[in-house]
Amino acid sequence: MSQPHLSNSKFVLKEPIENHAPIQMSAWLVVPTEWPEGQRFPNPPSAFEQEAIDKAAQLLADHNIQVQINVKSITSEDASQWPTVARLRLFPNTGREAPSPKLDDDVPF
Repeated sequence: MSQPHLSNSKFVLKEPIENHAPIQMSAWLVVPTEWPEGQRFPNPPSAFEQEAIDKAAQLLADHNIQVQINVKSITSEDASQWPTVARLRLFPNTGREAPSPKLDDDVPF
């Protein structure tokens, strides 16, 4: 794999983490929506967008697709020199609140 499926090079920890302290990570599939100033959360996705999110999450769970995350420290302009400071996997959660409908080939995205 020459390029990751997902990436974010602008992530900064809000708080320092003690060396070797265990941490917990979680992830949500989201569609970018407006986040009005002063509002605690962004606007929710439309029903169509939520359906796409639910189908994508169900595909991950149905096929046990995991997300591997490599965390690198940006130490220079040359990305090939960035040291890996953490490597972890996120696993699909099972037992979701409501079962998603059976998936078909008409994926809305």
